[in-house]
Amino acid sequence: MTPPSKRQTPESVVLKEVMAYLMACNLGTVIRNSVGMVMAGHRRPVRFGTPGQADITVELHGDPRAVHVECKAQGGKLSDKQVAWLEDQRRRGNVCIVAFSVQDVYQGLTDAGFKVPMPSLRGAA
Repeated sequence: MTPPSKRQTPESVVLKEVMAYLMACNLGTVIRNSVGMVMAGHRRPVRFGTPGQADITVELHGDPRAVHVECKAQGGKLSDKQVAWLEDQRRRGNVCIVAFSVQDVYQGLTDAGFKVPMPSLRGAA
């Protein structure tokens, strides 16, 4: 069994923490994007979302750009479609961040010139 300090944070937890942090930053409208497929009717696939699209989009207040955040668990890797989608968004002038933690989002936003609060450390005393 892995000691508690060595356990990886699941992607779902990273996503939840990043969403909460982005909402607290108050940079704009925070949107959770979903991509997937469901079977409808007589086993007919219905697809939704854009393949490769980032997990989270922030539509910035008073700024034509957007911030896109793709959340990953430690050791997670971007798919080819995710790489292509993020590169396209960067070419359009948007800010794109691959986040393994809230700290990655803070660093990406501050590197892009945003004034955002430092995130609190999870589990800190």
